[in-house]
Amino acid sequence: MEHALLHCDALLAILGDIELEPIQVHGVIRSLLEKRVILRYDTGLGKTIMMSVILRALINKNPNKKRIVFVMKDQEIETPRKMAPIVQAPILFTSAETVKLQKFYQNWDKASVVLLTYQCLQNVELVSFLYQSLREIDAIFIDEAHLASNWNEADTSFMLRALADKVEYCIGLTATPIIKDTHQFSRLRNLIDREIPYRYDEDVSAPSPHKAFVNINRQDFGLKGNYICKPEFVQPMLHQLGELSGNIFDITKGEGAENQVSKLVDLLTSRQDKKVLVYIRYHKTRLWVESYLKKNNIPFQSIHGKVTKANDRKQILHNFNSGTIKVLLTSLTTSLDIDADTVIMYEFTTYVKQMIGRAHRGLAPKDLEILFILTRDTAEIKYFLKYIYYRSELIQNTIGIDYSEFISLGQELEKEMKKSDMVVSL
Repeated sequence: MEHALLHCDALLAILGDIELEPIQVHGVIRSLLEKRVILRYDTGLGKTIMMSVILRALINKNPNKKRIVFVMKDQEIETPRKMAPIVQAPILFTSAETVKLQKFYQNWDKASVVLLTYQCLQNVELVSFLYQSLREIDAIFIDEAHLASNWNEADTSFMLRALADKVEYCIGLTATPIIKDTHQFSRLRNLIDREIPYRYDEDVSAPSPHKAFVNINRQDFGLKGNYICKPEFVQPMLHQLGELSGNIFDITKGEGAENQVSKLVDLLTSRQDKKVLVYIRYHKTRLWVESYLKKNNIPFQSIHGKVTKANDRKQILHNFNSGTIKVLLTSLTTSLDIDADTVIMYEFTTYVKQMIGRAHRGLAPKDLEILFILTRDTAEIKYFLKYIYYRSELIQNTIGIDYSEFISLGQELEKEMKKSDMVVSL
């Protein structure tokens, strides 16, 4: 109890002018008191703010300790910028590049919070340094924590699991703890808290799914609004019919997919007063779409893995958020701090929940239109059913994450398949 009161006092001492919603306070308190927990919040509900408040509380408790935060490479600019006003302590960002690692070693003693990219775990020298410095570290935070659930296969996640077990606090943050199957959730919980066994003979590890797990859905707190998720069907072209081998989207959405890209142009043209986010997974497909949009005089910008300069990314996001550009093409499902009226899934991804979350930031409910461009009588529909619909049902039924909009669309597509008597394979 004494420790609990100390943590609460630390939290009250740092809030000041920072206003947290009750659902955010819940995650902060659970983290400080339980010390090992997964914060599963829908995208846009302020996980970075909550992490910053927890960090500030730990700094107040012991300013001499360090905290490690594992992040994605594309979080280099936005995440430290958001954290700095709350943390109010030196923050050091390091990626796996040689120059960055040199600065890491030079500035280690000065830093209170250290952000490391996942790729840093591939550097044996750095991992060894962290092990030798464990007495200086009291907490590890894992952003996009679902990426670390494959510790049974990947060396980097295995290293992270070993480090996490040696510190007092381990906090995982994610919107999607399950991408593929429920074993991912079991492994992630075991990484965070070794007292929760990973059970190979069960889908979800015992004892209770609520131990070390905070699950917050927008819908449960009236923060979702009206999400309209619907298909936009397109007739297939001759070369898209029958059994398709390789990447189906290369055939149904890539170069030569005139019917599909024409549908995209029609959807954008009819929404000129809306801010529209278009998901295109593959670089080659995006180049084809970009050339078509240019020919049809539709202004747009693109942000993706090949836009590496921080100032370029910042300018693109500013242009979209300010409404200077109404159409943004992207392959990114994380680290986009934007707000949109419509999301068009030109291609699909199993990270669809995070992708939709890019378009809804903040705690206010909103109306959001989600459109999937689907090619009739092709494996695209089976892809949606197998990798999005069935997994959405599994996740919602297993750990209570709201996937209702994708489930509704999946049920509609199942009826569509039965009506057309589809037999294409995936």
